[in-house]
Amino acid sequence: MITSPKFGAVPDFSGVTAGNALANVLPVDVGLPVTVPEPDAGLLDLAALLALVTTGYTGSHASA
Repeated sequence: MITSPKFGAVPDFSGVTAGNALANVLPVDVGLPVTVPEPDAGLLDLAALLALVTTGYTGSHASA
């Protein structure tokens, strides 16, 4: 026990065990696992090309 001037006798962690902790864990339901498929390589190429076209990239970095 820990003695506190404000709270009096406070329990310490001497009685904590792994079994007690596991028995008192609140269950958390996160639902079924979701699998997100990887995009196709062709789709990634198309997305990159679309990004270049919409930003006006010309491919030239020559300076005068």
